Formats: sequence, structure tokens, C-alpha cells
Amino acid sequence: MRYCAFLFFLFLSFSNGFAQQSAIDSLKKELAAAPNEKKIDLYQAIIIKLWLNHPDSAMVYAQRAVKFASTMDLRTKAIATRLTGGVFYYQDLYDSSIRCNYRALQLSEQAKDSTLIASCINNLGLDFYRLGSYPEALQYLLKAFSLKTRIKQNYGMVQTLNNIGLVYTELKEYVKSRDFFNRAIDLSKEMKDKDGLVYSLNNFGVTYLNEKNFDAAEPYFKEAQKVGLDIENAVWESATFSGLGRIALARNQLKEAKKFFDTSFKMREGIREWNGISEIYSYFSKIHGQSGELDSALFYLKKSIRIARQIGARDRVVSDYKLMTDLFVQKGKYDSAFFYQSKFIALRDTLFDENLARNINDIQLQIQDEETTSKLREKDREISSRTNQAYFVAAIASLIMIAAIGFYRSRNRERKLKDDLAQKNNEVEQQKEELQLSNEQLASAHETISRQNSELEEFNLQLQSTVDTRTKELELANRELNVVNLELDNFIYRSSHDIKGPLARLIGLCHVALLDVSDPKAKTYLLKLSENAKNLNEIFDRLRTVSDIDSLELSRERILFREMINRIKSRLKALEGYSEITFKEEIENIEFQSDPILLETIFHNLMENAVKFQKKSTQFNKFISITVKRQNGSVHVSFIDNGIGIAKTDDKELFAMFTNAALEHKTIGLGLYIVKQCAAKLNGTVRIVPNPHQYTEFELTLPFEPFN
Repeated sequence: MRYCAFLFFLFLSFSNGFAQQSAIDSLKKELAAAPNEKKIDLYQAIIIKLWLNHPDSAMVYAQRAVKFASTMDLRTKAIATRLTGGVFYYQDLYDSSIRCNYRALQLSEQAKDSTLIASCINNLGLDFYRLGSYPEALQYLLKAFSLKTRIKQNYGMVQTLNNIGLVYTELKEYVKSRDFFNRAIDLSKEMKDKDGLVYSLNNFGVTYLNEKNFDAAEPYFKEAQKVGLDIENAVWESATFSGLGRIALARNQLKEAKKFFDTSFKMREGIREWNGISEIYSYFSKIHGQSGELDSALFYLKKSIRIARQIGARDRVVSDYKLMTDLFVQKGKYDSAFFYQSKFIALRDTLFDENLARNINDIQLQIQDEETTSKLREKDREISSRTNQAYFVAAIASLIMIAAIGFYRSRNRERKLKDDLAQKNNEVEQQKEELQLSNEQLASAHETISRQNSELEEFNLQLQSTVDTRTKELELANRELNVVNLELDNFIYRSSHDIKGPLARLIGLCHVALLDVSDPKAKTYLLKLSENAKNLNEIFDRLRTVSDIDSLELSRERILFREMINRIKSRLKALEGYSEITFKEEIENIEFQSDPILLETIFHNLMENAVKFQKKSTQFNKFISITVKRQNGSVHVSFIDNGIGIAKTDDKELFAMFTNAALEHKTIGLGLYIVKQCAAKLNGTVRIVPNPHQYTEFELTLPFEPFN
């Protein structure tokens, strides 16, 4: 019976595949004959039908769509770029997908298309989820959900709800995740979206699998299997068989589990879905491990790790490292087990740092605040509209009264005007004679003005030609500058992504080596190597900050200086010498607003510099003094420390990158350069000022903006 059911499933899959291919062929014919304004919608329909099961073919059409969109409007370019990012996602090329979706988001914002903006933000959240960056993923996905709810957009809402649930599943908050999956199931049924329904049922079942409640999970996977008979969606159908395989594996039904996993593997291999293939290899390893075939288990697990590393699926690598540790313990190879246990801990700590829970809560509160603010704005607009209507009615009534009074007065004036009209006619006759003489004078003046107008028109033509030439030169220079800026941003972005991975591995290897090596000299070298790698990692983070400052859109929020300083101090506690420093704070109670990100960046860099250079000081009572006060129309912030000080020769180049002064202090000067950039962005200034006690003193001046 199971064999017959499997053949029936293959027959239906073949039939659905034939029907889908027929639909794609029909869309291709329609695309060839469609006018330009409809082509991008047809490209989108073709790519969406292809990217799940045939991502390579989808990429061909995505490239054609981008080429077509290059001559079209901003909205068309945004759609083509977003579709390319989607294909990269289904090819498991998440970094490339992020780049495309960032660019699509910029184009969508320029086109002011809220629907496209919401889709791009959702796709970015899913990319970060696949890379294991859960705070960023949740922030983007909740923003997408909030925006789609506000504009009442159902398109893509099922996927957004599922994506949020997936992040909460990874964070083991299963009640929250099931709430979002339930919403997705209800919306899929309402929209008759069977693809979305299979996806949602699978995800719901996984939450129970993770809680080891297999009886509760099984009905959801079986329902997904039943719905999947009517569609061709190898990605989500393969997930259904994978879930059923996990249930059989947990019940130690190894043959049944192998059949389910084999079916899932063939589907994923057919569409080259590498993340899923890596997952199935991991389950093959577990089957052989439970059967006592440890060598075979290691073989499949190594294949899983290799694929997961290639596509950047760090959550899968973490899980496989843990399984590899258990297998080596069973084989009695404790050195190898310790090696993989160390790698597991290092990568797990990278994915789940100690601030993760706080960051997630902050993100949720931020999104809730945004939703509350949006609702309040809508109510304010409604009240304002009703007030305006009342004012309008009152104004109409007033105008009617004024018109009635005016009509009465005009009747009286009309009578008087009739009496005066005869007298005026006589005066007009006299004025006609005078006007005849004036007309002759006007004709002469008209000839003079015409001649001057001709000269002026000729001069204007020359001036317009010069302006057009200069305008074209300026536009060409601006385009070249934009290209250079984009290439620089891409370079910094690619460098930070391509180099930070090896740096993280280098730091991890140094950590493992320090556990194994006992030679003091070798430990010294490894410590220096680890410290230099961390410094280089910090440099890339700061270069990324320099690149982001110019493109950052300013916001205005109330600034609570004391809370901001306390947050920064808590982050600086890990720095060497921090515990020896006394902080002195004089903060005036100022109702002040500014951009919180840029202002906190300025405070963080100046306080971090003060702490770092204090450790080199020989002072006994080390201190850092921070003063905030308002003077006239400005806010003045003073940072004073009694550290090693700054030589007079360093003063002129203090706020520049790669200066001799910075290199002498073993830095590249990025901290103070970032401070200067942030201050300029806020229309403020930062400078080093003389101090009567020969202390180091920086003064930050910002225009005062009262908080309303």
C-alpha cells in the first residue's frame, strides 16, 4: 500500500509538473508579444514559477529582466533587482541576495512604492535568518509585517508571517512562533494558497518536533502531504517528507525514516536546494549512528558540514558540530571530540551572544512603539480632518452672510454709479484727446522696448547654451561620483563580509590553540595573533560605519544623556584598565532632540578613546569627566581625561584617517574620523581645546533642537 501511494504521488507530481510547464510556456509566448509596460509583470510571473524548482532557469529570466529594466522607470528596476535577489536566495547565495535586496529597497524608496518596500524588507529578514543573524532578521521581518498591515497588503503576507515564526522557532519561543504560523494557515486557506498552506503546516509541525511532541507534530505533516498532492513545489513538499522522516527516526523506525528522507533528498537534489540537501545528509548520519554504523554516520555528516559551509548556513554547521562531537565520543576518539566541541562552542557563541535576548526584546518594543505611533497618527489625521470639515462649514456660512451683505451694499452703490456715469462720460471724452497724444508716445516707446527685447532674447539664448553645457558636465561628474561611491560601498561591504569570516575562524583557531599549547612563547605569539585579528575585525566594523554615515537618513528623538552614557559604560567594562577609572558626570536636564544613532556613536568613540589611552597613563587617580550643558542656541558637551595626553604636533591631523599621529598610537585614526563625520552630519563641530591643567579635553557643539 505504501509503494502504491508513493507511485500515485509521483504520478500526480508529474501531472502537476506538466501543467506548470504548460503555464510557463504560455507566459513566455505572452511575454514576447507584450508591450513594455506589462513585460516586468510577466517576467515576475515566470521567475516566481521557476525559482523554487528550477532556480538556474529562473536566474536566466532574472538577468533578462534586469537588462530590460535598465531603460525603464525606478519601479521596474526595483522589481527586477528584487527578483534577482529572490533567485539568489533559492540558490542558497545569501550574501548576493542581501546585496540585491538592499539595492531594490533603495530603488523602491526612491519610487515611493510601499508595496515594494515591504517585500524588500521581508526578503532581507529572510536572508539574515538563513545566515543565523536572528536579531537583524526579526527586526526586518517585524517591520515588513507592520508595513503590510498598515497598507493592507495581503501579497506575501503568508511568507512574512511564516518567516517571523521561523525566527521565534530558532529562539525556542514556540508559543509565539505557533501564533504566527496559525495566522499564516488561516490566511492561506482564506486566499486558497495551497503553496503557502503546505509551508505553514510544515513549520507548525516543526515546532512540536523541536519540543519532542511527535504525536502533536504528525497530523500537521500528514495534512501538508495531502495538500501537496495538488501542487508542484519541491522545496516545501520535500520539507514535509523530511518532517515525517524525523518523526519516524525519533520513534526508532529507521527503515521508514530512510524512505521518507530518500524521497526528500531526491526532490531537493532535483532542484539543487543545497541547504535542504545538507539537512538530509545530517539525518542520514543520525540513522547510521542509531544503527551503530559510526563510520557511515561520520561520512554523511562530513558531507553535510561541507555543503553548509559552502552556502554559509551557520545554524546547520553548529548542529552538525554537536553531532560530530557525539559520534567521536561513541568511537572513543576524545581528542577529535574535544576539537569539534570547541568549534561548536565558538560558532554557537557567535550566533547567540549574551545580548541576544535583550536585543530581541528591544526590537519587539521598537516595532510595537512604531505601530502605536502609527495608530496615533491615523487618529490625529482623522480628528484633524473632522476639525477641518467643521471649519469649512463655518467658513461657508460666513461667506454666505458676507455675500448677502455685499449684495445689499452693491445695490445701493449701483444707484449712485448711474448718477455718476453721465459725469464720467464727459470726462472720458476729454481724456480721449489726451490719450491720442499719449498713444503716439507709447508707440515710440514700444519700438524701443521691442529692440531691447530682441537683444535680450539673443543674450538669453547664449546664456542658455552655456548653462546647458555646464549642466551636462555637472550631471556627468555627478554620475561618475555616484558610481565611485557605489563601488566604494560595495568594496567595503564585500571586504567586511569576505574577510570577517576568515578573521572569525582565525580568532577561533587561536582560542583552540591556546587551550592545547603549553609553551609560553607559543602562547605569547598566539595571543598577539588573536589580538591583531580582533583589531583588524574592529577596523572593518568602523570602515563599515564610515560608509554608512553619509547614506544614513537622520531621525529626531529625545536624547536622555545620562541613560546613553550608562549604556556606553556598560559596553566599555570589558576594556583593559576600565576598573581603575572614575567617571565624573555633570548633566543638565535639557529637553533636547537629535539623531540617537549618530550621537551615541560620537559619545562611544570619545569615551572608548579616553579609556584606551588611560591604561598607558601613570596617573594614580585616573578619571574621565563628561559635562553636558546648554549655552544660548547650542548644546556643549565636554570630555576631559587625565591620560597620556595629545602632543601639539598631532593636533592638526587628529581627526583624519591614516595620519602619523594615529599610527604612532597603533591605530588608523578611524574613531575620531567617525566622530567628526557624525558631528558634521548633525550640523555640529568637535575639536580639541586647551585645558588649564594640561588634561586632554574634547568639546562637542551641537545646535539646540527642543524636544516637542
